[in-house]
Formats: sequence, C-alpha cells, structure tokens
Amino acid sequence: MDKKTLQETLQNYGRALADHMLPLTFIVGEEMEFGRQDLLNNSEPGNMLRDILTENAKTAFGMQDSSQVTDLLIVYYLMLNTSILVEHTTHTHKGGTYQPDVDRGVFTLDREEIEYMYNTHGVETPEKVYKDLQRVSESIAEHYTTNKIKGLKLDFRKAKVVNPRSLMSFDDGIHVIPVDVIVGYLQGLREHAKTGILKITYKRVNQVDRTQYVTLNKEAINDVYKEDLMFADTFYEVSNPKSYQYHGQPCHAETHSGFWKVGDLGISRFEFQASRQVSLARITEVKLATRSEYEGLKKYVNVDLEGVEEAFGHYVCQLDEEQTKEVKNHLNAPETVDVLHYVNGQIAIFTTTYRKRLHDYMVMNQEHFTGYTGIKTDIYGQSKEFSGKDVAFGQTEHMDF
Repeated sequence: MDKKTLQETLQNYGRALADHMLPLTFIVGEEMEFGRQDLLNNSEPGNMLRDILTENAKTAFGMQDSSQVTDLLIVYYLMLNTSILVEHTTHTHKGGTYQPDVDRGVFTLDREEIEYMYNTHGVETPEKVYKDLQRVSESIAEHYTTNKIKGLKLDFRKAKVVNPRSLMSFDDGIHVIPVDVIVGYLQGLREHAKTGILKITYKRVNQVDRTQYVTLNKEAINDVYKEDLMFADTFYEVSNPKSYQYHGQPCHAETHSGFWKVGDLGISRFEFQASRQVSLARITEVKLATRSEYEGLKKYVNVDLEGVEEAFGHYVCQLDEEQTKEVKNHLNAPETVDVLHYVNGQIAIFTTTYRKRLHDYMVMNQEHFTGYTGIKTDIYGQSKEFSGKDVAFGQTEHMDF
C-alpha cells in the first residue's frame, strides 16, 4: 500500500467511527482509568484495518510471518508513513496522593511529514532536523527491542521539531492514534454537528467527566443566544475557524494534538471565551441531544457563572453560625472544612459544572441568598423565532460496527 492510500484508509476509518458515533480509539493499552474501548480489535472495520497494517508492517520490516508483527511494530510503521498522536497515562504526586496525568505528543519518522509542516508555515526544514531524523530512524531496532517509542516530536502550531531525550514506554498506559484517523473522525463529527446537536462526554486529565453540547447549526445557535445575536455570531465564528489542508483534508493546528476547539452550546454569554477544547482522544460517549436537553441548555445563557463564586462568598459572610452550618450540610461540605474553601476546591475540580450547581442552590434557597438571581439583563440584538425544522433531535439509535 502506498503512502497516500494508507493515509486515506486511516481517514476513512476515523470517519467511520464518527459516523457510528463511537469513541475515537486506535492502539490502546490495558489501563482502565480513561475507559477506552479497543475498537481496533473488537469491531469488524477495526479487524480489517488491523490486518492491512499488519501485512504492511510485515513487508516494511521484512518479517517472515504476520504473527511476528506486534502493536509496537505497527506504531513504527505508521511513524515512517505519517504522524501519530501518543498519549501515555502516568501519575504525579500531588497533595500526598498519586493523581493521573497524561504525557502526550505528536511523533513521526516521515521526512515528507516534517517538510510538509515547515512548508505550511513557509519555513525551510533545518538541516539539524534531517540529521536527527536519520539517527532516530537508524535506531528503530534498538528502541523496539527495549519496548520504547522513539520519534521526532512535532509542534504544528509553532512549526517546531524536537528530538526528545526521554522515551515513552509502550505499556498499559499507552494510547496511539494516527493523525489521519483524528482528522477523519473530526470531519465526521462536524458533519453531524451541521444538522444536529452532539452531546459529547469526555474525560479530563483528572478523570472527571465533562459533557459538552456541540452544534454548527446557525439556526440553533441563534435560538440559544437570541437575546445576544452578537455573541451568537462570535460563537459560530469560533466554531468554524480557518483551516488548512492536511493530506487532502481540512485541518487545524489543535487537531493534530487530538483536540476540537468548538463552541460550548449553552455556555453563559458573559463568558470571555465561547469555546472549549474537546479532548477527542478521551471521548467516552457521543450521541445526539434530545429536544428536552436542547431546551435545558438555555437555562444558564443569561447567568454570570464567573460571578457565582464571588456572590456565594458575599452572602455566606453575612450568615450566622447556624445558617452557615445549614449551608455546609446542604453542600455536603465536611464539618472541619471552611465552606468557602470547600466551594473553591469543588470549582477547581468541576469548574462550570459546579458553578451551575452552586447557582441553582442559591436560587432555590432565598432564605440565605435573598435577592440572588445570577441573571444579567443587558440585552443586545433582537430575538428570532426558532423553528427547529433543520435540526436533528432524538436519541441516537444503536448501530452495529
């Protein structure tokens, strides 16, 4: 299989995952923390692609038998023909406990891939990069036998190549995805988002689930932010940034690293940034939002969520000891912990999700938070009627894949 055909095959596989609304996975280790599905080994298209990659790697490295081809050998074959995103789950020691962390990077051993990145930025490839590429390529056998991944690390945003000193271990914490698969997957999701509202759940590095609603449908965006159509326009624009071509497909710098910078539908219109970075490589579920979920997204668009923490502190400081104790009980704060410190900690972990919960709590407990609404009333633009005729709603049906 020639390089162009390989790249197209990988893109089509990514698009198939998105078409069936499945998580984005490729070669995965046995770690359980991010709950990744091994679709490459447990789906019919995955098995077909794996057979193709196995035969290609066997030929490329002169193996006598397909059974000799390991996942790590496939990784090296891919690096010689394209770029791969590598995520490696590690643990850091913070606050007396070990917490999950992710070491990540985009790697390649493909000369054309490196030159393409530099050409995109109008820069010539430095001679040192060619020398590093030759040295690393000549040491594949050495790194393979020690179960390590060694490639040149690419930064598409900065047009920079690094020859890392440390190597990634190919162990249970590994997750490898060809960039072409990511590009195809994102194109598939974007097609769904043009006609519907996607409900995407993914793991943050701290393993907390984040659910984000995504759409590229202008009518739906205008309806959610109908009281501020200037914000609606900004929201739409940040979700449709200018792209460039990567192996024949539209792409963005953050796509290479496994992220989708897109508007968070339902976010407060007073947020400084309307978009978030969806971690494509850590998605656990994708489905279409229901009509009721869509309507529920409008609940916080006029709420100043960034001001919730300050408002809570203002009211709590005016409560007596008994009232403060009652608030702590309602919020399940430990008796020995200051309620403000507890709330600050919850916001640090759960961010917007906890701010929404805190806002709801204050609205529902006016005996302690008299007059609090969290609503900002400055309105821009004019409302528009929403028909919903061009938006797909409903539960995503199960599809065999």
